[in-house]
Amino acid sequence: MNLIERYVFARICRPLVIYLFGGMIVLITQRTIELLDLVLEKRRSPWVVLDLLVHWVPNYLAFAAYIGLYLALLFGFSKLSKNSEVTGMLSVGYGFPSVTKLIVLQATLITAVCLLIIGWIQPHALHSFREMIHFVGKTEFVYLVEQSTFFKRNESTFFIQEIDHKASKFKKIFVYKQNADNSTVAWTGKTGVYHVDPQTHESYVVVTDAVGLQVPAESYDFDSKPVPAARKMNSQSVLHEIGKHSAGTYRSRGTTEQELTLSELVREVNNAERIVDLSKLQGELHFRIAQCLLAFILPFMAIPYSARSTRASRPYNILFGLLALVAIHQILLTGRQFVKTLEMSAYLTLWIPMSVFCLIVLVRYWRFCFKVPTVKEFMAPDTFDNWRATWTKKLKAN
Repeated sequence: MNLIERYVFARICRPLVIYLFGGMIVLITQRTIELLDLVLEKRRSPWVVLDLLVHWVPNYLAFAAYIGLYLALLFGFSKLSKNSEVTGMLSVGYGFPSVTKLIVLQATLITAVCLLIIGWIQPHALHSFREMIHFVGKTEFVYLVEQSTFFKRNESTFFIQEIDHKASKFKKIFVYKQNADNSTVAWTGKTGVYHVDPQTHESYVVVTDAVGLQVPAESYDFDSKPVPAARKMNSQSVLHEIGKHSAGTYRSRGTTEQELTLSELVREVNNAERIVDLSKLQGELHFRIAQCLLAFILPFMAIPYSARSTRASRPYNILFGLLALVAIHQILLTGRQFVKTLEMSAYLTLWIPMSVFCLIVLVRYWRFCFKVPTVKEFMAPDTFDNWRATWTKKLKAN
């Protein structure tokens, strides 16, 4: 590795780190806002958001890695071109294939990292994230009930004047319940406590020093006083069932194609007793492989858009490069959806567009590196600028 290769490699690595962490911050910030709304709505501690984000990071890391590499290549070589360093390298006979050897090695390493993350780490992290969301959504009764406010849970209505959330204790509690036979019962008590059975995970509210009134399902006249057939009850403690506690086990990993690793996807595709539909398995498997391949061809795609001479360098080259990446990524997403929903062939919806795209990228890279531009191609930037200036004058005149 000579001095020029080390220099170019360093000029790419610095923006790569910046764009990688910058992209992660932007993506995580957006997800943090959504998770914070969910957590606060369910009366959970804001610190739960940090646990959720830790499990969500692998879903963004692979995407941010190859997007960061692409942006680093675009803007890194664009700056080299702007400073006439590309012209200097070409003038001493140092071509782009020699310069991009380390860049291709870097892209290969990022492709391997993306394959590891997308293929194996991401499915486990996604299942853990969904498991935590499941438990956050099933918030415990003691965090849902509000002080001095009527609160309904299943067929019961509660009114509690004083609540100690940490100790799961209540004071001055009222409970009203309508049973399956349409009979009703109401209890009031001085104190109460929230209890969870460690074996069955059933949750209860135990009301102490309770006084109750039970009314059977028989019809009665509301104008009569007192209410007919009402029975007054007294008890030292009343056990009121709430339902299943949120600490129950979550479903096992692998019931959806997104939670399967690459090796598991291959095994399930060839398994006759598969749980997930074959079309969904094939769409997810081929999409992940194509996504990793996309990271490998980024250097061949970015250099022709950015490593121009000073005369041929234009801002819209970088814009075209970004639009090309967005377009192929959207094509892959659409192809995966066609395979999953319409049961189309993955070779038709994913690999034919990907093969055509790769062929265009490689041909364009070869022409850029080895073919001398014609006069028309060399003057194309000036022609575009003249065309743009002409239409700008016409629009201003109108």
